[in-house]
Amino acid sequence: MPLAIGGLALVTAKKRYVYAFGGREGYLNNTNETFIARYDTYRQKKPWHRINMKEPICGIRTQLGVIFMDSVDDKLEFLIFGGFKDAHDKHLSDETYLFSTSIATPDASSATLLPCKMCAEDRHYNNTGFKIGSALPVEFMQEHGIA
Repeated sequence: MPLAIGGLALVTAKKRYVYAFGGREGYLNNTNETFIARYDTYRQKKPWHRINMKEPICGIRTQLGVIFMDSVDDKLEFLIFGGFKDAHDKHLSDETYLFSTSIATPDASSATLLPCKMCAEDRHYNNTGFKIGSALPVEFMQEHGIA
């Protein structure tokens, strides 16, 4: 289940990793890239790894929705949607991305902007859960086996 702290969405995967998405870190260095990092619970020295993609997600900064979708071997997929697009928390996003990553090579991660738009722009802050049906179009959920 996703957890949001200070605009940072945290999602667990493989009973070992915690992935962090968004948050306010990007505001400090004035970047437009969405912050993504992985915490490895088995590593005692330097458990955090910031994921630096060649083509980062730009424009979604904080309070975004994240759902862990699938894993095959060391490949993981997350659905990222909504959130604020700017540093002043004034403009909401209606974009949806599929974030694909690998446990072995996290910096080779990629994010694909999906052609569907959310039914309404939204943010996801301090949610212990949210109704996915209220955010994503029914056609998208059916196509991806969610509904």
